Amino acid sequence: MASARSKTQKAKSPDVGYIASVTAEDIASWQSACDADPVTTPDKVPAGWYTLAQLQHGPFGGVSLATASRIVKSLTAKGKVERGSYKIQAGSRVMPVPHYKLV
Repeated sequence: MASARSKTQKAKSPDVGYIASVTAEDIASWQSACDADPVTTPDKVPAGWYTLAQLQHGPFGGVSLATASRIVKSLTAKGKVERGSYKIQAGSRVMPVPHYKLV
């Protein structure tokens, strides 16, 4: 089967005109915008708030994640669990993760 591009054709080079027009001020403004990004700083999670995985292995006695999710959903509907979101370190990223507090 023939490929979409023959072996004698070369891939198009990217337009480098934009890259050449980037100034030091542009780079500095991008750096300051990245440094000011609030998502890179994890929140301090108050005592008594747990992720679903923590509830799964703790108070729910090692049930599956799906079962823990159903339990939390049911308890939230009954008003026995509060739901909040806190930014925590999740792997190599800081991201908002739902937390639950048993009332």
